[in-house]
Amino acid sequence: MNQTELFAATHTKFTFPIVSEADLNQFILSHSIQWHTDAGHGWLQAPLQLVKSLKLKITQYSYMNAEFAYLEEDCDAGTFLRAIGVIGGSDEVKQAFRTGVRDSYTVNSFVRNLKRYR
Repeated sequence: MNQTELFAATHTKFTFPIVSEADLNQFILSHSIQWHTDAGHGWLQAPLQLVKSLKLKITQYSYMNAEFAYLEEDCDAGTFLRAIGVIGGSDEVKQAFRTGVRDSYTVNSFVRNLKRYR
């Protein structure tokens, strides 16, 4: 199943904002949510179709490929996390996000070589 099919199959299970730890954990796993960081910056990976469907205002500092948006950590990641209910959500949901999302560190992240979000 490619990411588009996965999105279509799993997106309808969630309503936003997400309010329970169990729903957030399932959301993170089914949507490949993770951080990518390097020596200078970081980006939150989220399915491109999901980001677009939420109609968020994303800056030029984020990147994308055919499947994912890589949301810049200082602004755009927060916009996304607010939209899905992590920021402003319960302590349970915030803790589930902190412990459930994987962090991938490299000296020079591949994200910098992607095209800018549009």
